[in-house]
Amino acid sequence: MVAGLAGGGLAVGLVVGLLLGPALGGALGAGADGAAGAAPVPASTGTAESGSASTDGAGTDGAEGGDDLAARVEARAAELREESAARDAEAFAVLVDDVQVVAEAVTPVVEAAGAHAEPGAPAPTPAEAREWGAAVEAAGAELSDLGSAGTDVNLVRTSVEASLQQLTTATDALAQAADRAAAGEDPAGPLRTGVGTLRAAVLTWSVGATQLDAVSVERGLGHLHVYLPGVAGSGAITADEAEEGELAHDHAGDDAHDHEGDDAHDDHDEGTAP
Repeated sequence: MVAGLAGGGLAVGLVVGLLLGPALGGALGAGADGAAGAAPVPASTGTAESGSASTDGAGTDGAEGGDDLAARVEARAAELREESAARDAEAFAVLVDDVQVVAEAVTPVVEAAGAHAEPGAPAPTPAEAREWGAAVEAAGAELSDLGSAGTDVNLVRTSVEASLQQLTTATDALAQAADRAAAGEDPAGPLRTGVGTLRAAVLTWSVGATQLDAVSVERGLGHLHVYLPGVAGSGAITADEAEEGELAHDHAGDDAHDHEGDDAHDDHDEGTAP
């Protein structure tokens, strides 16, 4: 019986071997193929290194691109500065011409009207006052539209415009005084207003003229004196002692620009200037 069992076990073993043999062989073959297929894995290291190199190249290109952009921005900024400087220089040249033309036009007005600022001076005639007003209005039309300009140019222009507005107010008031005097009425009120505003106009102009002189020197064009005639009691700034076109002068330690006398005029007689 034992022999039978042994014989039967052997038979079973043979059957199992026959059945499992192909499966085991296939499994072993697949394992071998898998091992062989896994061999190329180290190649991925090369791919990673290649990607790293590519990334480094992109970083270099990005830095170079940033430098190029910064250079273009700076170049454009330099162009804009040059264009602005050119416009400002052109505006200053136009302004100088305008101020000289306006000063020439209103100088006779200031001289004639200023005579009525003296103590005891009478009111002007209506014809005189209206002629002055027309001259000031025409002078204002000579100012060009400068558009955008530098601060120094704008300061001069603003002073000149403000002075012309004050001259207009002054001549209007003097015209009222003239009409009152012609009608036998007391001209003292409008005469006082006209003279006071005339003084303010000359003072305002002197501020712009002093700025114009300083800017002209700074730009290497030399001294430029475009002042209006003095009016008693205006306190206006007067021209310095430098020659026209002179870049420097030997007045160190001295006040470059003086002021006209500020003494107030307390003469308030009826029909006379204050």
